[in-house]
Amino acid sequence: MNQIVSDIIDNIINTIKVKELRCKIRDNNNLIYDYEKTIKQLKNENNQIEKIIYKTCNHNWERDLDDLYSRYKVCTKCKLVNYPYVYK
Repeated sequence: MNQIVSDIIDNIINTIKVKELRCKIRDNNNLIYDYEKTIKQLKNENNQIEKIIYKTCNHNWERDLDDLYSRYKVCTKCKLVNYPYVYK
């Protein structure tokens, strides 16, 4: 009799632990989603800022000496690459 009661109690405790862990996973997934959304928003904001910089900077284009095979130039002032189609 005691063994049956003990098994039932263990089973209930395990069920509660599993439910708590599932809730923790759900909460973590919600946080991950929120952080991913924030990261995406910040990347979009950075893209908008780069567009403004590209339009307002008096560029001084030079070849990127670190990348010898690059066809593009980098501005020595704002550090943006000469990709006019990206910043439109």
